[in-house]
Amino acid sequence: MNAKEEFLELALKLKPLCADISYLCWYGEDNNRRCILKCKYTEEEYNSFLESLDFTYDNGYGSQELYGTIWFEGGSLG
Repeated sequence: MNAKEEFLELALKLKPLCADISYLCWYGEDNNRRCILKCKYTEEEYNSFLESLDFTYDNGYGSQELYGTIWFEGGSLG
């Protein structure tokens, strides 16, 4: 699964206010990353956040690799 595509699918339905997403892979720790979208972000910051999310992860059976929270307008969480 591509993290950026998954985020954009959610963002089509609700506008994200901010986000904090971490990729933790036990078998390739050098690939671990944290992607943060601050509140009141600029278009440049949003595009940089999307660029940082452009990676694939294993969303199948086994241990979880993607963690985080997305806050949306209206108080919804993802």
